[in-house]
Amino acid sequence: MDRLSPSRTLELWERGHAQHPVDRALSLYAAACPQVPWPQLADASIGKRDAALFELRCATFGRRLDATAVCPQCGERLAFTLDLDALLQREPAAAAAPVEIEGERFRLPNSHDLASIAQEEDVDMAARRLLERCRVAPAADAQAWSEAALARIDAAIAAADPQADVALDLSCDDCGHAFSADFDIGAVLWQEIDACARRALLDVDALARAYGWSEGEILGLSEARRAHYVELAGR
Repeated sequence: MDRLSPSRTLELWERGHAQHPVDRALSLYAAACPQVPWPQLADASIGKRDAALFELRCATFGRRLDATAVCPQCGERLAFTLDLDALLQREPAAAAAPVEIEGERFRLPNSHDLASIAQEEDVDMAARRLLERCRVAPAADAQAWSEAALARIDAAIAAADPQADVALDLSCDDCGHAFSADFDIGAVLWQEIDACARRALLDVDALARAYGWSEGEILGLSEARRAHYVELAGR
C-alpha cells in the first residue's frame, strides 16, 4: 500500500473536519483502497475497513506507535510503544458466512450500521439496535434479548471479525492495576493526519513567505528538503 502524499494528507484533513467519525473513517478507507467503489467500502465489515486503516497508517507513519493511556484505578498516565504488526489480523473476516448464535443468524456490522446508531446516547440501546440491523432473518423482538444473550451475541460477532474490536491489555506501573483499553485505529490515524497536516500548513506558510513558492511546489519537496528550507527560513 502506498503512503499518503503531503497533498493527499491535506485533502483528507480538510474534508475530515466536517465529517462524523464514521464518515471520516470511510474517507480514510477510500484513501487506502482508491480502486474500490465507495458503496463497496461502506458495505465492508468494520474489521475489513480497520485492517486497511492499519496498513495505511503503517505505510504513511511506520509500524511503531507511541501511545498513552490513563489508568482507571489511580489516574496515572502510561506511556508505551506499540508494534502495529502485532495488532493487525492477517486473516480477513468471513463476511460471507453469517454468525449463528442464540438460534439466529447475524451478518457482520458495516459502516452503514454504525452510522445508523451514531446519535444513540444509550449504550445498551445502541447495541440492541445494531444487532437488530445485522440480524439476517428477524424472528423476535430485539428488546427480548437478555443482557447475557446480548453479551454472547456480541462476543460471537467480535470473534468472527476480530479486527473490528481491538483492545490492549495494560498494567499500570504505578499501582499495578491491570486493565483493558480499546484501540480505535480510525481515531488514532485521524489524530496523526491532523497533526501532520497542521505541520505542513506551517511549512507552507513559512516557505511561501520566505521564497514566494506555491503550496504545490512546497508540498512537492521531500520531507528532508522541506525541513531544511524551513530551518533556513528561520521559522
